[in-house]
Amino acid sequence: MFTPEFIAMIIAYGATVIGIVELVKKALKLNGWINYVVSLIVAPVVCLPSIGQMPIEHWIIMAVCVFLEANGLFKAFHTKSG
Repeated sequence: MFTPEFIAMIIAYGATVIGIVELVKKALKLNGWINYVVSLIVAPVVCLPSIGQMPIEHWIIMAVCVFLEANGLFKAFHTKSG
């Protein structure tokens, strides 16, 4: 299930989710936990083009991995130094 192509899709979709969430955040001036809600909505939408390429269970796992990756990378690159 976790083939190199599957992992590459997760990484690519995760980067896309980060970009979209940042765009929405700046446009609507959002902060805090709302970013996670936006990311939770955007992750499955970004993964929609691949829904026909795999079984639905794999697509759900991919959407969850994309959400987790996007929020993990978001935290890693946007830590507040203080």
